[in-house]
Amino acid sequence: MKCELIDRRIGAYIDGELDPMSMLDVERHIEACARCQEMLVFEERFRGLVRESLEGVEPPRNLKAQILSSIDSSERKAARGSLAARAAQVFVAAASLTLIVGIGLQQRALSPEPLAFHEASLSPPSLVLDEVVRIHSSALPADVRAQAPSEISHYFRDKVSFPVQPAVFDDGEVRLMGARLHPVGSRTAAVLYYEVEGRRVTVVVTDRDLPDPTGRLREGEVAYRDVGGYTLPVVKVGRLTYIFTGDVERETLLRLARSARLAR
Repeated sequence: MKCELIDRRIGAYIDGELDPMSMLDVERHIEACARCQEMLVFEERFRGLVRESLEGVEPPRNLKAQILSSIDSSERKAARGSLAARAAQVFVAAASLTLIVGIGLQQRALSPEPLAFHEASLSPPSLVLDEVVRIHSSALPADVRAQAPSEISHYFRDKVSFPVQPAVFDDGEVRLMGARLHPVGSRTAAVLYYEVEGRRVTVVVTDRDLPDPTGRLREGEVAYRDVGGYTLPVVKVGRLTYIFTGDVERETLLRLARSARLAR
């Protein structure tokens, strides 16, 4: 399967609309093609941004009828074989989507989310954060079980392209339990497992930058976002990003993220 065919099928693939054999063909191609991996990440990130922008948005009552009418008109013209008409159909759909997203962004700008503990709220949502939630909620077993940070660092030495120094806490209730390798997006990340007050906490270390056009995620600052019922504090140190989440309260996670000693 060529990249050009993946381009045409990527939307149906993400929506699960392909037949099983085609889904398998697309998955095999993407696994072996860095270019299509990046395209998949971009497409999913764009859709996530659109979904976030539309949350709680109530478009004008007659907007839907106007969009459907415009699309219906362009479809009738396209059926007569006009290339320009087919292009107009795509333009109408894109313009409609842009209008709705714009309404969502405008409404959010008028009522920004409050910041707690002077923390920065990450925006836009990130597929990296979605993946961290999936990693934690899956409760995957550790590749290496160790409580000494040096043992964890040694395990990752030849497995990732960056040095892994586990987060260290002065709180005696926080215990390092182990670690594993796991892909996050198109790169491999280090996943560290901790136990806090008898509950699981996961810290993902990656050299990927989170999309943050607001510029709020600054060196050493704790930012966070709520994803799928979990709070995810994020700290950027040097070229590394530490992402926390777990089965504990938000305040506990924020406290851990603020107090963690992180290596550059």
